[in-house]
Amino acid sequence: MSINSLEDFVGLFEAMGDVTRIRIINLLIQNEVCVKDLCKAIQVPQPRISKHLNILKNKDFVKSTRKGPFIYYKLVIGDFQQTLIHCLENARKKFSILRSDLKRLESIRNSEQS
Repeated sequence: MSINSLEDFVGLFEAMGDVTRIRIINLLIQNEVCVKDLCKAIQVPQPRISKHLNILKNKDFVKSTRKGPFIYYKLVIGDFQQTLIHCLENARKKFSILRSDLKRLESIRNSEQS
């Protein structure tokens, strides 16, 4: 995302202004994730995940790619996003829910590879 105005900058904070969106971004830091796996990892219904992904996409914080029947999301990372991501990585140390989401996603991916 290109930050060209103060409004664009505020948009980044709006994108991160929800617990579910923080949890989604936390999982997308590593690499792209499909909606199905986000739902399982965060333990939130698909319509709610899709709503929050739409908000993140409208703020140019994520982009999507269709692969067969699944839609995968990944972060769009610029300088300002990188700084916010660094803050979120530090937050993992304090908030166990962020670490738990990552463990569930890892478990989901390991079970799919078996």
